[in-house]
Amino acid sequence: MAVRFQLGFCWEDLIEGRKSMFASSTEEIKEDRKHAVAVPKESETITKSCYFGPGPHFRRVLFKLGGQSPLISYYLKMHEITNVSSSLTYKMKRTEIYKLPPVAPTYRDVIKERQRLRKEFQEDYTVQQNKHKEAIEEIKQQRKKTDQQFQRLIENKSMHPTELRLSTDLLMNELEATIKKKSSSLIPVLEEMNKPQH
Repeated sequence: MAVRFQLGFCWEDLIEGRKSMFASSTEEIKEDRKHAVAVPKESETITKSCYFGPGPHFRRVLFKLGGQSPLISYYLKMHEITNVSSSLTYKMKRTEIYKLPPVAPTYRDVIKERQRLRKEFQEDYTVQQNKHKEAIEEIKQQRKKTDQQFQRLIENKSMHPTELRLSTDLLMNELEATIKKKSSSLIPVLEEMNKPQH
């Protein structure tokens, strides 16, 4: 016995219904977008970094496929499920974490610390460099002044040789005192720069 069903479709009605359904859903989406709050993506807000140093230690262990874990046993007991036979008695080896690494700073923390130290050292270096430039400039000015005094003494040859000798000795003593003073002020700075940083 053959039974025929006749279904009457009106394609235009179906298409119009679909169009109106699509139009209403797009309007709802537009309304939702108007009221949506800009939420940052997870990758933008959270950046993960591994711990600095060696990772966890692993070991190979024997694993029984038909065995039950304590969690499964507890589940079966709580739901009063009995007569569960384990037909699988195969054994295989699997890898498990044997020892977790100690808590340490992450690579990101280490990089931030190194950048901070680098900036600090750069600032210290700039300060020391400026101090040295000032000291060298002062020594140059003192040398120029001493050269001018010495030149005046040479030009004044009419002086008595003893007076010339005394003036020259006085000038040389003054020059040596200035050099010692400047070098003694530079020695702590040089020692500070050569001291190992911790």
